[in-house]
Amino acid sequence: MLEKDAAAEFENPIFRIVFKIWNRAGQLQRSFCGHNNCINGVSFSPDGKTFATASNHADATVKLWNLEGQELKTLKGHGNTVLAVSFSPDGTVLASASDGWHCQAVECRNSRL
Repeated sequence: MLEKDAAAEFENPIFRIVFKIWNRAGQLQRSFCGHNNCINGVSFSPDGKTFATASNHADATVKLWNLEGQELKTLKGHGNTVLAVSFSPDGTVLASASDGWHCQAVECRNSRL
C-alpha cells in the first residue's frame, strides 16, 4: 500500500519515461511507464486510489493510472504540451490545461472516465 504522502520522481533514460513513487522513508513503492515524452504534472485523486499524469508535446495526453501500475485510460484532445492536471476536491472532475490556452474537464463517476 502506498503512503498518502508519497513523493514522486520522473526520469527519462533514453526516451523511456518512468514515473516513480517513493514513500517518506525513501523506499521505492512503484514505477510506471507509458508516456512518450516528459511528464509535466501529476495529480492524485482525493480517495488516493488513482492518479493522472500530464505529458509534453510529442505525447500531449493525460493518462489515468491505478496504484498497482496499470494504465486505466489515455485522454487525448490537447494539441500541445499538457502543462497541468488536477482532480476536483470531491473527485468528480479531472481538469487539464495545455500550452496555447486550451483547457479540458472530464466528469469522473465511480472511478471511470
